[in-house]
Amino acid sequence: MNNLKENDIIEFVRLKIVERTDIDIDDITEESSLEEIGLGSLDVVLISGEIEDEFKVEVDPMMMFESKTLKEVASRVIASK
Repeated sequence: MNNLKENDIIEFVRLKIVERTDIDIDDITEESSLEEIGLGSLDVVLISGEIEDEFKVEVDPMMMFESKTLKEVASRVIASK
């Protein structure tokens, strides 16, 4: 995907979080943090792999833990492309 956009990544991650938790998608925003959401390490690693597969980028799961918000996750994914 050449025209990688933050919103595309954020929406993708939001959907993956919903698949793994009981959280309503409307409660997950670009300002949400994975820590607040309460995702476990395994979920973060699996979502990292799904981001890699979907957007053809390399994602270090540690970067996701270090990011404060989903928007920051998206920005860092784009920067790594």
